[in-house]
Amino acid sequence: VCVAAAASYSVVTIDQPPFVIEQRSASGLLVGTLGFFPNFVPLLFQEAGVSGASFVQFPSPDGESGRLSNGSWTGGMGELVSGRADLFYGSLSISSSRLQVIQFSTPFHQNTLSVLIKKPVSQATVWA
Repeated sequence: VCVAAAASYSVVTIDQPPFVIEQRSASGLLVGTLGFFPNFVPLLFQEAGVSGASFVQFPSPDGESGRLSNGSWTGGMGELVSGRADLFYGSLSISSSRLQVIQFSTPFHQNTLSVLIKKPVSQATVWA
């Protein structure tokens, strides 16, 4: 994204609390967002000396981050690659296929989700 003063940036979002919390009207239209990214990104622009930037947000068409399917990107990735969005608010893992088509910021949050299961009771080996 080429950053310019007083520019308007199109931002695709997906609902991913606490990073992005979409606010919707009674009819389901996106009316705003709360959370870490909607508050943090404008501060980054300010810190870079860019004043007057505005952000027009719209939801990912399928509510997903996006994946490569039959040679085309879906979701938020599809919006970025097509040029319909300048930025993406959300948690997105870095992969080699995504690196080929978009530029990531420096990661500033890492999640270490784990799946835990009960350790099986060990059984003694019986030698015959």
